[in-house]
Amino acid sequence: CDALADSVDFLWIDQEHTTINPETLRNHLLAIRGRSKPALVRVGGPGAEQIKPVLDAGAHGIIVPQLESAEQVRQAVSQCRYPPAGCRGFGPLIPTDYGRQGSGYVERANAGIFAAVMIETAGAVEEIAEIVATPGLDSLVLGPYDLSGSLGMLGDVEHPTVVAAMEHVISAAREAGVYVGSGMPIDADFAANQVRRGV
Repeated sequence: CDALADSVDFLWIDQEHTTINPETLRNHLLAIRGRSKPALVRVGGPGAEQIKPVLDAGAHGIIVPQLESAEQVRQAVSQCRYPPAGCRGFGPLIPTDYGRQGSGYVERANAGIFAAVMIETAGAVEEIAEIVATPGLDSLVLGPYDLSGSLGMLGDVEHPTVVAAMEHVISAAREAGVYVGSGMPIDADFAANQVRRGV
């Protein structure tokens, strides 16, 4: 991360499909902090046990995978912010510079955390209108491969059913003013298609 940080706008660190342990993640986040670049972490799943330690280690944002419903999205977003905006527990040593930024920290943290969720299940697509209306949700990230699997055609990311689902999500996000990104295979044509669709 230290070597890459000067060359990018932000870094995405993945805990869903890698074996990065908490200590390694913390070291990456400290290196990125030294380069004054934001770091987003895709956690292994929803819930405080996944989200809280990552935010307390200094991540600027969270990406939560494998959500099935608007209620799960609301719960995940709530875990990213302190009361009264959410239900995040308090213990942020690194983000508060070990207590030196105590005054106004909660308000700054609530305003500054980037909360994103993956849309990669048929259930999430069905509830997308309610999902994009979630207070505090900053971004959606399409997961085309898992979405294609959830729709019964794993890997066929250009199948008309999968494309229609992605376009439905993109349209709902853009209409709601929610940023939308996309995971993708190593395929320049697919990337160009996602841009044309509105990612």
